[in-house]
Amino acid sequence: MASAIKAAKEELICHICKNNLNDPKTLLCLHSFCKNCIQGFIVENVKNAKKPKGFECPTCRRETSVAKFIGKAPGEWADELHTNESLVNILKLLTLSDDQTSRQCPFHMSKEVEFFCEQHLTLACSLCANITHKSCESVLPLSEAISKRRTSSSKIISGLSEQITMTEKVMNNRHVQLETIEKTEMDIKSQLGDMRQRFLDFFSQMEGRILDKIAQARMKEGGVLQTEIDICHGLLNEIEDSIKTVQEALEYADEIKFLTKYNDHLKRYNERQQRIKSMTESLRDIRISFQANREIEHHLFQIKSVGTLSIDRTRSKIAGLGQNHHEFLGTSNQDFMYDFINVPKTARSTVDIAFVRPNTHRPTTYNPSSTSLPSIRSISEKGDMTSRTSRMSYIEIQSQRDPPQVDYETEQPGVSIAYKSSKTIKATLKTELDVAVAFQKECSIEGAAFLKSGYIVLSDSANSSLKLLNSKYQFLTMTKFSSNPGDITTVGEFDVVVCLPDTMRLKHQKIENERIYSGEVLSVSDKCYSVSFNKGTLATCSSKSIYVFQRDHNAWLKTTTIPVRSESLMYIAVDPSGEKLVVTRNGHPNTSIICMTIRGTKIWNFSHESVKLPRGVVFYGNRILVAAWDQHKILQISSDGRLEGVVVNQGIQWPWKISLNHRGDKMIVSQCYYRLATKEKNCLKIFKLSKPEPKEIVTDRTIEE
Repeated sequence: MASAIKAAKEELICHICKNNLNDPKTLLCLHSFCKNCIQGFIVENVKNAKKPKGFECPTCRRETSVAKFIGKAPGEWADELHTNESLVNILKLLTLSDDQTSRQCPFHMSKEVEFFCEQHLTLACSLCANITHKSCESVLPLSEAISKRRTSSSKIISGLSEQITMTEKVMNNRHVQLETIEKTEMDIKSQLGDMRQRFLDFFSQMEGRILDKIAQARMKEGGVLQTEIDICHGLLNEIEDSIKTVQEALEYADEIKFLTKYNDHLKRYNERQQRIKSMTESLRDIRISFQANREIEHHLFQIKSVGTLSIDRTRSKIAGLGQNHHEFLGTSNQDFMYDFINVPKTARSTVDIAFVRPNTHRPTTYNPSSTSLPSIRSISEKGDMTSRTSRMSYIEIQSQRDPPQVDYETEQPGVSIAYKSSKTIKATLKTELDVAVAFQKECSIEGAAFLKSGYIVLSDSANSSLKLLNSKYQFLTMTKFSSNPGDITTVGEFDVVVCLPDTMRLKHQKIENERIYSGEVLSVSDKCYSVSFNKGTLATCSSKSIYVFQRDHNAWLKTTTIPVRSESLMYIAVDPSGEKLVVTRNGHPNTSIICMTIRGTKIWNFSHESVKLPRGVVFYGNRILVAAWDQHKILQISSDGRLEGVVVNQGIQWPWKISLNHRGDKMIVSQCYYRLATKEKNCLKIFKLSKPEPKEIVTDRTIEE
């Protein structure tokens, strides 16, 4: 019964609000959503369409036709959708089941809760009270604990009234602050608009001067050319008349008259020939050229900003309103031993020393002992690989109720991340590059990619630019973006795709004649930071979702969306077959590296006590190389999710992005952290890689592989 209820609960989640379904409405594709959720989704989806033909399912993207809603506004379409009475009945059953089992001890299913621990503010059965809470100072019978709290209910009501007053004051204050910020935004937009107009006026003035000079030159030189054209017209008319006269003279019967006419036209012919010769000798071709003032471009590239935006945070006048609050029974601030520990939700930046853009965001202090949960199970069993048959799959990272299980084969508690085995790839530092252009102080390389030609393309988020280096690591050119770019990947011999997180887009760029040209734009519904390509499969990830694209003729088509129950995905890699993905995630004690198929089926998880913050990831054949950011190392993981050793153990600091060339004998490593010296931030390290030499001694692990 318990397992059936648990399975049912998983099917009763609305994938828009992530809560239990409320008034469930089912689409033609059989996906169900809360009525209010799907109604809001419909309105948002069709608001820009003049004549909407329908709407897509948020999960599988199958379209529901508008024919069903003729005469209805989009805000009313949800009312016409089918109400799933079966789901309504299941929800009622689950609610009833929860009510019936509310007195059951969550740790000893055969016992009912009879006591209350005031130290940990948790219910306990007789076993919990005598074992777990044996040393606690105050463990009361349930009736006594309830009685004590009933007597203090009036004080709580009074305190709640005070909380309402304080909350309303804070809310009003925040409204005023919000209005002030909105007004400031409008003022800044106005200032920027005025600045832009002044620049355009100045440029128009300079442009006008050049155009006036061009017009004058055209009139002067054009007059000379027109005169020469008129002379040519006159000569043509004379020649045509001469031809006609000579032809008429041939018919004269009088020979003397013919001879006179012939001699006359011969003389004119010689005169015209002399005029034509004289004119052609003095002909001059005219070419007007314009040489742009490159100093303007140079100065524009030097300008990093049109102004400085500062945000001052001062203590509010109403700060500290809640300091003089009443202490009530059961409001102790002690730690709750039996609260289920939830790892905080994190986006691409985390509560530890990770951050969205390494050059701009200062992390908070990392406390490795903040939680003592053991590592979760790493390699999933076949029985756990069930998923819905829709195009959108779900990856379960960790259950909040089930205690985590450790798979020691992947966790490898006895394996140090400093060791090297006979299978470890050998890496030798060959080159250190300073990738800052002359007018740039600081770089942040979040993406790097080798082209087959040996050229290197870098995405620099600190300078909102894409940089191109030749095979000798010399700077060639760069292109600027309006927002900070993220990761980058090669998708052809002369093509790359770069992430633009703030615009929720990927951009296809072409490299031709040592220049970078813009191409196709791929839209996604989230801020995607990392991207990878292999064997026709393009995969990109935001902090909580994975999007898979396939190439169809000359366009990219999104084939799969994989939401992941996590908000801390970092980098993604596609394997050489184009069928598997590996993503890194701010980790321990949670799974730090996940391997799955491109359809979202989990293959294995990897977790290690020393690998908490992995970053860049790349496939080296069937092996995987990972940048262990907090350990200053590059690790090697086997195809089945086992740690094989350390590829780079020294010479790098805070490794961020790693990339291999197509032959697999060169590796780029970038370094990102706000505490790094500028020289190190701007330093790109290139390693030479060589495959591990075979050993005569064959270990058990070698036999397994």
